[in-house]
Amino acid sequence: MRTLLIVLGALLLSGCISSAPTVPITPSNQAQITSCESTATQHDGYVIAGFVVGGAGAGLGASVAAVSDPSVKTGLGIGAAGAAAVGVTLEALAELTESNFTNSKCGDVVGPLPTAPAPKPAPAATEGH
Repeated sequence: MRTLLIVLGALLLSGCISSAPTVPITPSNQAQITSCESTATQHDGYVIAGFVVGGAGAGLGASVAAVSDPSVKTGLGIGAAGAAAVGVTLEALAELTESNFTNSKCGDVVGPLPTAPAPKPAPAATEGH
């Protein structure tokens, strides 16, 4: 359970883009909002896939040290290299979609929803003397 919480926390800090509309949807901005939501969803998919592939690649790489058979070591090494190549590709795609998000001025229409300020704590009660 702790590992799951750590992974979820990492994903929250990973650079995923919120695709929630932050302005009212009107006929004049509907196409932009739809495009930006799609771009954000693609970006988030690439980021999450990068986490998965990176973890798999690290696991394969770590397994090489635990194996004594040279042919198995070679296979694991090739798998780890393949995972690294896929990871680099996913990172490039994530950066491309992030650039598209910025260039399309998506931050003007979608993003994290504003939150209400935290309630102020009640004043501490003092006992009469």
